[in-house]
Amino acid sequence: MQQKFIKDLAIALIVLSLFVMAVRLVSLYNTWSKIPEKSVHTKESVSDTLLTKIKSIENSIQDRKMFVFNSSKDPLRQGNIIKDKVDREKEYQEMLKNTFRLAATARDEYG
Repeated sequence: MQQKFIKDLAIALIVLSLFVMAVRLVSLYNTWSKIPEKSVHTKESVSDTLLTKIKSIENSIQDRKMFVFNSSKDPLRQGNIIKDKVDREKEYQEMLKNTFRLAATARDEYG
């Protein structure tokens, strides 16, 4: 008796899952049919001259990343607003120097 109920339950679950998959396929087909074959952004494509300029800029950025400077300061930095790790460490060291100032100097009897 229980075997019959289990078999009926399994068949019902299979039919229900097939129905859900069919509904999902129909909804996906409807969304896919709304997408045009030719994109509306084809007119906005990048021209060849602009593409070469972009590539040259990217190459110069990569070259600058690989370049090793002989001086202690980067000559290409010109007052950057964005502070990197080195700038933040320098500011922290300056803050520590200015924080711990001696209020008085103690001298012993020898000078």
